[in-house]
Amino acid sequence: MKSNTAKSKQLIEQALRELPDRFALRDVRYNLARALSEIGRVENKRGKREAIQMTPHQKWEMDKETNRLVPNNLTEQQKVDVLGQIDAMIAAEQQKINSKSQNKSGDGLIVD
Repeated sequence: MKSNTAKSKQLIEQALRELPDRFALRDVRYNLARALSEIGRVENKRGKREAIQMTPHQKWEMDKETNRLVPNNLTEQQKVDVLGQIDAMIAAEQQKINSKSQNKSGDGLIVD
């Protein structure tokens, strides 16, 4: 995300902290708070835009960090079924690897 709003945000927060709490300055305080919330809104929009523009690998890494790879609402049986399907896919790929390695070890010669 672009960080060109960080300095502005910091300065506005500092101005809010140092502004005297007087009735005459309530409009100033309101406008500073409004500007701060507007910067936050812009940063949120940028974040959403960048999330859309992520590569699949970047999205996977982010999901892995935030623990959103597996839905939390799966039952135990569904989890077992998914693991069974994954095991079956691994076994199928292992068979393909084994058959290719056997074909290579035969040097391609046909023996009758």
